[in-house]
Amino acid sequence: MKLVLAILIAATLRPSSVAAQIAPAKKIPIYLTCTCDDPVSQQVASALRDKLTNSPRYTETKDSVGETTRHLRVLSLDPERGGPYDNHGRTVLSSVVTIGPNSYITNWVEICGSLRIDSCASGLISSIDELLNP
Repeated sequence: MKLVLAILIAATLRPSSVAAQIAPAKKIPIYLTCTCDDPVSQQVASALRDKLTNSPRYTETKDSVGETTRHLRVLSLDPERGGPYDNHGRTVLSSVVTIGPNSYITNWVEICGSLRIDSCASGLISSIDELLNP
């Protein structure tokens, strides 16, 4: 009886051979730059950084140098600045993805409203995911 109990204890304390062989996947570093001058785009940039921090596949890097460094460059334009609808909470975002200094991958342009900040950031991360992990 003691032998059976000892075997059961040893089996529960020993890590599974499959779990022991699985190494954590290395996260893909992404260098994010945002020329975001209006409140909505600044919130989108912050949400993007949060999503990169919490992503299982990506991490934000501060190292912009390297042949394989992925860059996400975001530029915003406040379409109502100075107009009759100024401060109505939307921005136009132009996003460009490159790898290294010379490899253009793709770009997007989208309108993002103040009620869709998280959705806009998630959409950009999903688009990058489709490009880098087909």
